[in-house]
Amino acid sequence: MLSWDENGGILRPGSRRQGFYPAVVSLEVDRVTKRFGHVTALDRLEFAVPRGAIFGFLGANGAGKTTTMRICLGILEADEGEVRWKGTRSTELSRSTWGYLPEERGLYARLPVLDQLVYFAQLYGAPADRARSEAMRWLVRFRIPEYANRRAEELSKGNQQKVQFIAAILHEPDVLLMDEPFTGLDPVNLALLREAFLELRDQGRTVVFSTHQMELAEAMCESVAIVDHGRVVAGGTIRDLKRASGRRVVRIGLNGTGDTLNNIPFTKQSLQAMLERLGVNIRGAQIRTGNVAAVMVTANLPPFGTQGTRIDVTVSALGDSKSLQGGTLLVTPLLGADGNVYAVGQGSVAIGGFEAQGDAAKIVRGVPTVGRISNGAIIEREIEFALNRLNRLRLALRNPDFTTAKRIAAAINDFIGAATAEPLDPSTVQLHVPQRFQGNVIALLTEVEQLQIDPDLAARIVIDERSGIIVMGRDVRVSMVAVAQGNLTVTIAETPEVSQPNPLARGRTVVVPRTSVGVKEDGKKLALVRDGVSLQQVVDGLNALGIGPRDLIAILQAIKAAGAIQADIEVM
Repeated sequence: MLSWDENGGILRPGSRRQGFYPAVVSLEVDRVTKRFGHVTALDRLEFAVPRGAIFGFLGANGAGKTTTMRICLGILEADEGEVRWKGTRSTELSRSTWGYLPEERGLYARLPVLDQLVYFAQLYGAPADRARSEAMRWLVRFRIPEYANRRAEELSKGNQQKVQFIAAILHEPDVLLMDEPFTGLDPVNLALLREAFLELRDQGRTVVFSTHQMELAEAMCESVAIVDHGRVVAGGTIRDLKRASGRRVVRIGLNGTGDTLNNIPFTKQSLQAMLERLGVNIRGAQIRTGNVAAVMVTANLPPFGTQGTRIDVTVSALGDSKSLQGGTLLVTPLLGADGNVYAVGQGSVAIGGFEAQGDAAKIVRGVPTVGRISNGAIIEREIEFALNRLNRLRLALRNPDFTTAKRIAAAINDFIGAATAEPLDPSTVQLHVPQRFQGNVIALLTEVEQLQIDPDLAARIVIDERSGIIVMGRDVRVSMVAVAQGNLTVTIAETPEVSQPNPLARGRTVVVPRTSVGVKEDGKKLALVRDGVSLQQVVDGLNALGIGPRDLIAILQAIKAAGAIQADIEVM
């Protein structure tokens, strides 16, 4: 018999409530145990899912997610316990009750996509005509109708994943078991699959999907169960789990230069949450450590970055930490704009500055609160992009220019021997892949990279007024102009004097102000810069006037205002 607890969930008499049980149960995993030799894959695992809900099954690789799904399907047999759907044991249910998307690819590589979708649906008893029309509807919805009559091996990993999803739902099962369904999907396809999940839920289907990404579960699920070593360690609604735990980025190992815990509450909360996950309870205790700091971790995901590749990360202090020198970054997931984890960072941080201080003086060099970890993150998720399958490429110029774009297109056409490249605008050259390079775009780009192009450089002067740096290109030209530069210095000095009265006088001592004013003008020179002079002549002529960088900035801007300089001035 099942009894109700005060929160509307289900408890068993004498149980310690290992799993999560909502009030209305349709799918129930009841104290399931599975052993493989001496290894216990599932240890009295229990949880329940209501009908018409999306349920997240979270855990690391090897936690027991796939084993649980295979027991539900009858592929594996439980050593103890059972799985029930609406009170009926799973072993007594029709196979059409279940829809299953395995983590590994399960398509026939050489069969056309549409034919095998119809075949899979017929195995579950679906009529061929209806299965064919529904399959085409889903292919159109997933934006891959052109692959209906192509072999599965010709599809990318992401498109194969979408085809497998269609195969799992064509026979309209009551329960959908999806094992890592979002693996290999880019953000666009991930959004399409997420919409499909929500539609199936609205139709009254029960969806259970496994993942190790809490962000996905939070975006889609009403409730989740977190499994570790075959046991449910946490379960409930997303709101309940977020109240119970949190995840923040923490750096440790600082030599007394970390955040002031009383001033930075989120650092203290992060430290408490981390220690509690390790079994150390410090709630209510006074913490005075100065070796911990909260930081922001950022990184750039490179093009064609593959799983397992290492990338650099930048670490920046969030609180009032004085220096990150000597610190170690704890394991930190790096999220993209779509909320998915693309890399995981960890390691010792190297900084490019330092701080030293005494009782009355302090020296700071560089920025000691920002550091970098070389190869400090491992890419965990790839962005799918089938380069070799493209029929058309767009080459983006780093420095947009009409002449350079035209020269690139001409050089490519000369190499190919046909008009395959054309400039679309100053920053883009479009290249149609020739027939002999179809399916081997990398070889084409390798040849294109070797072509020698003489870029057309725009005349430009770049000025950084903060540091006084001036950079001028070689094509800067100046029309005839006269330049005069002088420094006017005004000096005002106050030297007050004391005026005392005579000894027998009845006067009083007063302070008499004395002010001296001086005016000095330097550099009374007029220089003539002739028409069409080069950059070297401009520099030599202005240096002859004894002009420093900051005065030169003002002179260049004045020449530009006079219309005598043929260059763009960019002030940083």
